Amino acid sequence: MSVSATVAGIQTVNAAITGVTSAPTAMPASLNSSALPFAITIPGPAVWKNASAGFGHQLRIYIVRFFVAPIARDITADGGFQDALTLIQAVGDAYMADTTFGGVVQTVVSDGPQDGIIDNGVVANMTYGSEGTPYWGFEFQVVTKETETW
Repeated sequence: MSVSATVAGIQTVNAAITGVTSAPTAMPASLNSSALPFAITIPGPAVWKNASAGFGHQLRIYIVRFFVAPIARDITADGGFQDALTLIQAVGDAYMADTTFGGVVQTVVSDGPQDGIIDNGVVANMTYGSEGTPYWGFEFQVVTKETETW
């Protein structure tokens, strides 16, 4: 599967998660509060390994960032945090329910030094692009393995 097809597939899963308002495949210039919670998938580092006779595989980390609420929006400090807590569980449940992301991922790696589906927990300092606005949010890393022919 191509990198762009995998990004689109992960974003399709993200868009279907209850609580996610926006999961585009194109990177917007800025975040609009009406689009929150917002998910974006970014292809991260990869290892390309050649086996034999033109076959090999690609191990890639897809970084999925969820921006839940701007810190300044909340009347209480706990508001955005609680929203992020609810959403992080929903995302983890959705990812574990279908580790092929609708068939766009061959397999999620489960036997390496950095495997599977990892989240970084809820954080209060996520920023988007050059905006500088701190958001409550979290990041998932999805480590995939795709068989390739060259």
